[in-house]
Amino acid sequence: MQIKSKKIFILIFFWVVFFILVPKEILAVCCCAATRPADRVIICYEVEDCGGCTAWRSEHGYTNLKINPGKTCQETSYCQAGGVTKRYMEGEAPPVKETPLKPPELQINIPGFHGFTTEEEKIKKCAECKDPDVMPEDCPPEKCARWVYEIPWIGEYLIAIYKWSVGAIAILAVVMIMIHGVRWLIAGGEAPKISEAKKGITYAVTGLIFILLTHQILSLIDPRLTIFKPITIGMIKKIEVDYEPPPAKPGEFVEEELWKFSSLTVKNQTSDASDVLTSFMNCTGNKIKTKSGGKKATITSISDTAGISNCLPANYKKPPCSHSLNSCHYGGRKCSGKSYALDVWAQGEVSPETIIEAIKECQPKAFICYTPKTPACSGHYSHIHVSIGKINGCDCN
Repeated sequence: MQIKSKKIFILIFFWVVFFILVPKEILAVCCCAATRPADRVIICYEVEDCGGCTAWRSEHGYTNLKINPGKTCQETSYCQAGGVTKRYMEGEAPPVKETPLKPPELQINIPGFHGFTTEEEKIKKCAECKDPDVMPEDCPPEKCARWVYEIPWIGEYLIAIYKWSVGAIAILAVVMIMIHGVRWLIAGGEAPKISEAKKGITYAVTGLIFILLTHQILSLIDPRLTIFKPITIGMIKKIEVDYEPPPAKPGEFVEEELWKFSSLTVKNQTSDASDVLTSFMNCTGNKIKTKSGGKKATITSISDTAGISNCLPANYKKPPCSHSLNSCHYGGRKCSGKSYALDVWAQGEVSPETIIEAIKECQPKAFICYTPKTPACSGHYSHIHVSIGKINGCDCN
């Protein structure tokens, strides 16, 4: 009976050592490699069973599947750590686009943890599709109406701790089995010592089984206990809004024959006006004075306080530039360098209706943006934006 018990112990011992201590790569490994049609980049994916490669390729719509049994992706020539090749047979492949979000920096490294997921392709998800009949996860990128980032970093951290803990406890259990096994072998047939060794092995095996089945036990209690949902962060859509300068204080106006200017800086912007805008300003200023009994309207912007040359596409930065890129204040896309627009203060002595009427009489096709009168044109409540860029071929309003 004692010899039979020793044989059982030896079998259990070698079974545990083999399945716990032997690296998984030796047991089973397979590297799947396929081409992503969108950008011709090779994607590599490591599985334990090569039979999973075909399903993986079909799920993502990849092509040119290559299966490398018995090799990790790091050992495969056209793969690299991280899963994307640096080069492809037809030329240089684009680099992996990283998320603009910065992952946390661990103060204590966890063995076996290779870092947080930062590839934008993996965490940027479509939350709403323009086509109501298409689910967000099936929506083509060009039809996505709203994007979000699903950040899995907390879950990845907890999973790394769990895996490390399971490994550490498993090794500790194996060590305890080995110690009590040796005590059993050298017990010399003494019943109390053998009994104590058996109890030690039993406790160690029970603990080992329990720790290996922790995931399954938690899943039976509540599957949500084993699912670490990512944190969803919405993307803020950038909206270009023209800067509205504050009204000038008494005494700050610079008056000319036909117009007031909100500051000397704005007055100096008249040198940035194109010839057609200068003629238009003269016509409109005359009309306003006539209609308002000699009162003058106030111009708050012709080009930009930052200087028109500093706001052309090559140097554009907002701030300091007040208007949107390729604005008619800078000449638009095709008349760059001269202004084809001006902003007129709508809360001064001259009513907005009088200003708009004068503008239309001087140029019926001028583009007028004043939110209270043209709701489709947002962001212009305190001033009237008027542009003659489009009718002069500048491709702007």
